[in-house]
Amino acid sequence: MTDCIHSIIDGFPDYLHKLALAERPTIPSPKRQRVETSVLGRLGGLVQDYSFEDMSFTLHYNYLEDVEDHQAFKQSFYIMRHWLNYAKKLEFSDDPNVYYVIQTIDIGDAENDIVEWGEFDVNITAKPFARVQEDVPITVDKPQSFNLLNNSLEESFPKIIITPSATSCQFILNDYVFSFEGLVVGTDVVIDSDLMLCYEEQSDGDILDRSNKMKTMQYPTLQVDINYFNCTGLSKIQIYRNGLR
Repeated sequence: MTDCIHSIIDGFPDYLHKLALAERPTIPSPKRQRVETSVLGRLGGLVQDYSFEDMSFTLHYNYLEDVEDHQAFKQSFYIMRHWLNYAKKLEFSDDPNVYYVIQTIDIGDAENDIVEWGEFDVNITAKPFARVQEDVPITVDKPQSFNLLNNSLEESFPKIIITPSATSCQFILNDYVFSFEGLVVGTDVVIDSDLMLCYEEQSDGDILDRSNKMKTMQYPTLQVDINYFNCTGLSKIQIYRNGLR
C-alpha cells in the first residue's frame, strides 16, 4: 500500500474498500471573490476583495478484487456510497497532517464491464485551502499576556478551549475583547470559530450550548504571523490554530 497514494476519508483509507486512486487529483488554488467596478474619469477601476470561493475537484477511483462472485463490485458499491455520502474530512497519504473540509460530494455512475473490476468518479466541493491538523493544542497555564505565531496563508478560524478560574472571564485577541459570564469554575468551554459554536462537552458525551454565556457577538480569528493575547479569569487556555495552507 505504500507505493500508492491513497485518499483517507473521515479516518478510513480507501484501500479498506478495495479502492485505489487512478491518479493524484489536482487541487485548485482558492479564488478570491472580487468585485471590479469601472469608474468614468478615474485612472483604473475600483476593486473590492472579499472571501475565497469553495474548491472543486474530482477523485477517480478504481476497484479491483480477485473474486468469483459476479455481484462483488455491485454489493461493495452500495457500502462505498454510504461511506462517501457522509464524508466530511479528506486527507491524502502523501501529505500528512493536512486535510480538506468537504462541503458537498457527488458520486458518478459506476462502470463495471468486468466481474472483479469497477471505476467511478467522485466530485468534491471543499472549503477553500487545506487545513493544518494539530493533534495537540498550544496550551498556556494561568495565562496573562502572551504572543502566538500563526503560520497560515490567510487568517484562520481557531478552536479555543478556555478553563475559567472565575464565573466571569475574558481574553483579548488583537484588541478584540471576548468576554464570558455565568461560567462554572474549572469547566472547559469550547469556542469553535470555524463552526461558529460555543459549547461545553460533558463527561457522558453530551454537548451543552454555551453561546448565551458569550457576551461577544463575533468569533475569534487569528491573523497571519503574530497574535497578541491578554487573559483575565482563566486558569488555562488551549488553542488549535486551524492554519490554512
